[in-house]
Amino acid sequence: MASFSIAGKLILIEPPVPVSEKFIKRNFVIETSEEFHGEKFFEFITFSLTQSKITLVDLCEIGKIYKVNFNVRGRKFEKDGKLGYFNSLECWSIAPDYAAGLPSAASPKPYPVADSVSATTSPDDIPY
Repeated sequence: MASFSIAGKLILIEPPVPVSEKFIKRNFVIETSEEFHGEKFFEFITFSLTQSKITLVDLCEIGKIYKVNFNVRGRKFEKDGKLGYFNSLECWSIAPDYAAGLPSAASPKPYPVADSVSATTSPDDIPY
């Protein structure tokens, strides 16, 4: 099964819902945005957590940026003689997206980096 990841702002954590005696699930929503022709578009993506994974979002904070790793699942069902299909995005890990807070590669470095040994350094400068 293929796995995917996406980063976005956590905007909603729903309480756990027991589906049956043996099955429990919990949903959460992240917001992503994309710019197209100068206009910003927002997506609101719902992910599912099941069974022992429902606690993965317990320590997450609304409004923070997280990286979500997930699998795409698809199911077929029949009800009242009609065939139907549905998909779900099943999260298997969620963690703060530290890359979202890091400066880009184009940002200036906080300290100058010497390309060569400076003229003030002599071979007699032994550090001990």
